[in-house]
Amino acid sequence: MQRLWQWTKNLALALLLLLVLAVLAVLYSLHHLATSALAPEPDQPLLSWQKPLPPAPTAQAAWERRALADRAAAFEPEKFAAPPREYAPWTRWWWPGNVVDADELVREMALFAAQGFGGVEIQAIGADVSETDKADPRWGEHGWDSPAFYANVRAVLDAASGLDMGVDLTAGSGWPSGGPHVGLQDGMQSLVHGEHIVTGPTHYSAALPAPRMPVHWRVLSWLNLFMPMGFFAADEAELLTVVASRVTADGRSSNPLDIRDQVALQQGSGIVLDGHITDEGVLQWQVPEGEWAITAFYRVPGGETGMAALPQATYVVDHFDADRINAHYNYLFRPETGLQDYFGAPLRAVFNDSFEFKEERLWPRRQFEAFEQQFGYDPRPHLPAVVQTGHDFALFHWAKVEATHEYALGESGRRFEQDWEHGVSEAFIERFIDGSRRWSEAHGLATRTQAYGFEFDLIKAAGHTSIPETEQQGGSMLFMKMPSSGAWLYGRPLVTAESFIHKRRAWMSTPAKVKAQAQQLFAAGVNQLIYHGSPYQVREPVARGYIEDGWYPFATAAFSEDFSEQHPHWQQLPQVNTYIARQQYLLRLGEPEVDVLVYYPWLGFPLEGIGEDAFLVAGQFDGEPAVSNDTTLPVPLPVGYDDPREQWLASLFPVLQSLEARGLTWQWVNPEKAAALEADADGLRLGSARYRGLLLHDVAAMPSRLQEQLAALAELAAVPEDLAAGALEYRAQGVQQLRRRLANGDLLIYLNNTVREQRRLELALREDFAAVSVLDAWTGTTWPLDTQGGKVAVDLPAYHARVLLASAAPLADTRTAAQRYLASAELGAEITVDTWQLQNAGFTAELTTLPDWRDVPELADAGTDAFYRSVVHVDDAGTGRLVLDLGEVYGVAHLSINGRAVGSLPVVPFTMDVTDYLRPGANDIEIRLVPPRRNAQVQEVLAGSSGTSAMRTSTDRSTAGLLGPVRLQRWVTTAAGE
Repeated sequence: MQRLWQWTKNLALALLLLLVLAVLAVLYSLHHLATSALAPEPDQPLLSWQKPLPPAPTAQAAWERRALADRAAAFEPEKFAAPPREYAPWTRWWWPGNVVDADELVREMALFAAQGFGGVEIQAIGADVSETDKADPRWGEHGWDSPAFYANVRAVLDAASGLDMGVDLTAGSGWPSGGPHVGLQDGMQSLVHGEHIVTGPTHYSAALPAPRMPVHWRVLSWLNLFMPMGFFAADEAELLTVVASRVTADGRSSNPLDIRDQVALQQGSGIVLDGHITDEGVLQWQVPEGEWAITAFYRVPGGETGMAALPQATYVVDHFDADRINAHYNYLFRPETGLQDYFGAPLRAVFNDSFEFKEERLWPRRQFEAFEQQFGYDPRPHLPAVVQTGHDFALFHWAKVEATHEYALGESGRRFEQDWEHGVSEAFIERFIDGSRRWSEAHGLATRTQAYGFEFDLIKAAGHTSIPETEQQGGSMLFMKMPSSGAWLYGRPLVTAESFIHKRRAWMSTPAKVKAQAQQLFAAGVNQLIYHGSPYQVREPVARGYIEDGWYPFATAAFSEDFSEQHPHWQQLPQVNTYIARQQYLLRLGEPEVDVLVYYPWLGFPLEGIGEDAFLVAGQFDGEPAVSNDTTLPVPLPVGYDDPREQWLASLFPVLQSLEARGLTWQWVNPEKAAALEADADGLRLGSARYRGLLLHDVAAMPSRLQEQLAALAELAAVPEDLAAGALEYRAQGVQQLRRRLANGDLLIYLNNTVREQRRLELALREDFAAVSVLDAWTGTTWPLDTQGGKVAVDLPAYHARVLLASAAPLADTRTAAQRYLASAELGAEITVDTWQLQNAGFTAELTTLPDWRDVPELADAGTDAFYRSVVHVDDAGTGRLVLDLGEVYGVAHLSINGRAVGSLPVVPFTMDVTDYLRPGANDIEIRLVPPRRNAQVQEVLAGSSGTSAMRTSTDRSTAGLLGPVRLQRWVTTAAGE
């Protein structure tokens, strides 16, 4: 027994020793991964590609010339009815690196043209590419940035020229922008520190505190086990300054993973010790009485890698160094690419996605000098105030993890941090945003930029790029208006949007939702949509490691949609895209007309949408059964997250709603443009734009120059609460409005109904116009409204948008006779069709109610069409017109009556005039319902099919099917009305 006990004890000790060794091995591996270079150095230094910019071309690029011409143009009915391709939406076209075929690329370009797209943005990326494709030479030596890759790009550009399409090209591969030509020292730079706490009086003589590895690099080291993301280059650290500050309370924790500990420092006690450092790096300082924190600040290469479609990791280029940015573009578009002959047309723009960096604190080179020039004082004594773990590390924000500032300096520290962050913002805009635009414009190109991602002036940055872009993820109108506000304030004619995406909503899009989402973006000031997106169509997908539908990037995180031939509603896109093109034509005419400027006092924008109603925030209509949308990343750290911007926006949102309900329009304004406002008896003026009021909501602090300007304006500037109704007087919740003033004085009024029921708006224009006409972009028809009594009434169907044109003369009525009849008719009678036969893939059911497919086991996973059949009896003595209303439809309905195809119903309201297809007596009704693809894909995931990991984070099924109620309605009018 004793021998057994001894044996068991020895085994336990051996296992414990093995466990300790394993933990040490893991810790060593993580440390090695965190401190080892991830990418090789380039053969040629990046700055060797630096050269002076050539003079800017005298002629404007074709895209800008057309956009500016639209601003000065009058409305043309012919363009509205059949808009040219230049007004069509574009799509983001993902390539799996260069594992593509030129013939297939040309085929897909022709396909995009046939579907009504006006251009493509090529984004060669490595997201969700299979290991089989990564073994292909076209991924490695013939991959992105190879002669073979640029030959494929040129094949697309040639095809685009023949199809009258445009092309944008991502700046590099994936994002943030970088590549194999970027060395470690050319990459992003981070501000880090080391710390010694000493007690005086004493003479301090020791080596400087070494740069401490921040927690976020430890996180990256773990993530590096799966994909390269970054490393801690301590050996490359460059000392910036050393500061000593008096400690008033030492709350430092011995746990290096504790991101909530804090040392309190006495305000104004900072002493710069740079002159006390010997040539050997030893600090010699006579420490005064008390406890002192000695902090040494370093610039460290961030080692951040991008999402390049290459076998090896590549570094992100330093976005805060204008010389390196210029060299970066010179390399990407070097003569060997053969792209120069395409600059301007059809190659329109260089695209940069949003800027979610992975740094401790972003460090712009030479920032001490730039800061002192901008703010008039030395930043170094105050620098401990900005030390905060993961401040510029995007994953912390996505996970809603917020560290405490490591040093507390009270109110003076908070004021300094605000100045510091504004200085970093200005450096980013000046060096990257302006530098990119200058390079592009000098080569006849544009920059298209998602100018957001960390803490900088989003409005100014949008205004300084050629084509600012927003995105729809989350659906927050408060965020989506940021880029358009920047465009309007700084005179940019185009605003694009990464469109039709919602977190964890892969394969849920239908034409009805695409149309409604497009309308929401238009109301936010966007006038060119970019579908997100269209993956390259791989052949033999299962053999190549994909699902049967093929490659689909970013479905892993479920924030993209597969708008390709695999989409079940692909055939409806031409109709949807024609609708989008008509709206985009209208929204490029004239100049925006805004009633109220809303002062935005912050840098950046919070992660979550704030204060939104339910309309499409989660990619769902009102009343649609919910799909979970928990997007918070799971993290093991029990830390809080408190963003004061969220609280501010939440309190502002009801105020903005009240403005909109009074018919007032609004846009954001930043401090720079607010300080440039002037006032007269008619209101506020900024250049040629005029505003009726400025809203300052709970603004705790603002730049002194702006305070002085606003004080001078106070007597003349109206406050929004006192403003009369807007250019339109109406009171209707759920209606979004946007206005554009044409050069000839006409007024375009965009009205979007975001509620399920039809709305009738009675509008009173505040100006005298001889006529008001409706422009319906879905049908392409126009008609005049009755303006008797100084008011007009317009009907907005559920989830529908219309544009009014207030002008000197009415537009022609281009509706069909049937459409005119129905517009003036009233509902005379209706019958509910309540008995149906439902068939799908061998399943047949007799129904008296129309269920959600998720509630029918045989249909819960269906991805194929189903047929609803019924018989409707029609009285031959009736008059008027007969309309079939399908009620709620989740998918696309294709209608046949008595064996004759009537047409498709892709969008809300799902109604169709069927008068000419019905006969007296019994009529056979058949509805072929094409569902969204999501539920079938979820089933593949749950069944363990290969290549379906994209959906594993979101396996909830979505609503599908014909839910009705289905009614046959008879609409009648009087003889006089006819």
